[in-house]
Amino acid sequence: MDNLNIAICGGGNGAHACAALMSHKGHNVRVFSPIRSEVECMKENYNKNQGLSFVIAGKTMDNTTLEAITYNAAEALSGAEVIFVIVPAFAHKTIFRYIAKHMKPDALVVVMPCRGLMELEVSRFLPNVTVMALQTLPWACRLDTPGSRIDIKGIKKKIQVACIPSTLGSIYDHLLEEFLDMRVERIKSIKTMIFSNIGQVFHPGIMYGLFKNDPNREFTEAETPLFYQGVTAEGAGILLKLVDEIQTIMQKLCEIDGNIEPQKVLSPIEWLTESYGEQIEDNSCLQKMLNSNIAYKGIRVPTIKINENTYKANFNARYIVEDVPYSLLVTRTIGHMLELATPMMDEVINGLGAWIGTDWIGSFNTARDLEMNSRLPLFYGCETIGDLLSWE
Repeated sequence: MDNLNIAICGGGNGAHACAALMSHKGHNVRVFSPIRSEVECMKENYNKNQGLSFVIAGKTMDNTTLEAITYNAAEALSGAEVIFVIVPAFAHKTIFRYIAKHMKPDALVVVMPCRGLMELEVSRFLPNVTVMALQTLPWACRLDTPGSRIDIKGIKKKIQVACIPSTLGSIYDHLLEEFLDMRVERIKSIKTMIFSNIGQVFHPGIMYGLFKNDPNREFTEAETPLFYQGVTAEGAGILLKLVDEIQTIMQKLCEIDGNIEPQKVLSPIEWLTESYGEQIEDNSCLQKMLNSNIAYKGIRVPTIKINENTYKANFNARYIVEDVPYSLLVTRTIGHMLELATPMMDEVINGLGAWIGTDWIGSFNTARDLEMNSRLPLFYGCETIGDLLSWE
């Protein structure tokens, strides 16, 4: 397991944590992002710091070395034996295209987190590629300084993984356990991940619960609301209603698809217990578990700066622009295909969308009507003239 060539696609919290930990294990790590400004910022800070530092369990590890931080896909991906894709779901398609062009044919691609129906994009852009899809990030982590310092606040005890192809041997599970230092639970069908995706509950649900009464409120940096620790009893109630609707959709779909494993879809309380265990100080109810999880300590809502010391919540952050259209909206769509009502999902999706000027449900309905009354290449998977010309 030493000295594997590893490429990490991404420049955010998870990508930094993965880069630091994989390098610390003795692997040759290259970090790739197609965003030139992001790479230049990371490289500048990395050089100033003489390496990548990471904090884990209160201990700082300095001078972790990376082979490269680059926007050159060929430099990062060529020869990589394992490729970690750690980007928001809206970037999966872009990254998959780079991987398809530059990867070794026998490389393993690990996507974390996968989000709803990622397998559709895998089949389109990475056919015949071995892919392991993780239900969530293995770590609760926050980026201190891009390229130079990442704070790994907590490590999960177990993580769910689905594979493409689904018949992939268990040796890959053991390989991933060695990489991540945690237990891997194999999921038989990747469609189970649509429902076990806790991010679609926690991220949009908590943001909506925290700001539903006043999305425009302003605060100082010191007053920035805590994310998990700020969940109220009302907010926890919103999360539980979302879970009820997800469970109803899953149960109805199970009547049609016997490969879905409902026993693998944990409630938020079960998920928190299995993921964090003794790191949770009060497990009396969902609200208290979120409030008292040591791994979540100090994590605040994403913000935008209004002036010198005034901030507002950033509703264009990944918690919303990834976890609504690539998760909650996907699940809601499946529910409506099954003729199930989703009042709590609709309230959260419409509420968050209104705050950023995006009518997700209305846009979906318009696209569906257009698809049924047109023959546009986009609806057949053709997004470029090259796609169209290669259609068979």
